This record gives sequence, structure tokens and C-alpha cells, in this order.
Amino acid sequence: MSQVEMKFRKIKWNGTKVHLEWETVDGDDVVEHKLVSFDPPAPAFEGALLQLKEEAIKLLELPEEYGDGMRVIGVTIKEDETRGVGCVITLQKEIERSPAPVIFNTPYLAAWDENYPLPTAIADQLDEIQAAAADYVQGKRSQGDLFEEAA
Repeated sequence: MSQVEMKFRKIKWNGTKVHLEWETVDGDDVVEHKLVSFDPPAPAFEGALLQLKEEAIKLLELPEEYGDGMRVIGVTIKEDETRGVGCVITLQKEIERSPAPVIFNTPYLAAWDENYPLPTAIADQLDEIQAAAADYVQGKRSQGDLFEEAA
């Protein structure tokens, strides 16, 4: 699948489960794919998501210190001809008074939006996140490459 362009729409890792949704083009047909797995991703996958945290906290207008204990668990990506690539970032924060975490979603921002553009730091990171997701689909996990023969 390395020759086929994958356009990811959802990339999620909540610490337990990886959830990916993407599209490929086969001739004139757009093929939708979905993968849900409990195999932990390679460190680069989680690291790529983590790189969005600082910018997401700024977008949410939260105090910097509120980011302690918060982690990025996903990104939803959308692309259109007039606004370019845009995304929503989902973050999770454990709180003391509840067994369930608080979930935050940034507003949807697109690269070419004149009034509320997607910050460059986030747009630049989306390529790395999608590359890490493609690696996951191709078998790269925390324990190694699933499709590589053992030495």
C-alpha cells in the first residue's frame, strides 16, 4: 500500500485503542478505510500527536499550566477546495473528582481561512501525524514492524 496515497480523516490514540479512518483513490472511485486496533503505536505516532498540544491549548485559550496532565488523543482532518486543509484537535485531561476525563475539542480551523486560519505550527505537524498513521497501517507498532521478517 506504500504507492497509494492515503488521505487520513481521523487519527486517534487514546492510550488503549488506535482508530484510523482514511480514503484512497482507485481509478475514479474513492475507497473509504477504517482500522481499529488495540496494538500500541510506535513512539513516533504518539509523539506526533503530542506536538499539537501546545498550539491546541492556545487555541482553546486555556492557561498554559492547565496543559499539565492533558494529552492529545486525536485529530480529525478535512480538506476542501476553498478553505484548504483544516482540522479539529481532541484533547483529554484526567480530573480528580471524576472517574471520566474531560474532553476538549478545538474549533475547526482551515489553512486558507482569511478570518481564522489554522496556525502554521499545526498545519506543518499534520503531515508528520499522517505519515505516522500510514506507518501504523503498514504494520509499524510499538513492538516493531508486524510485516518485517525476524532476523
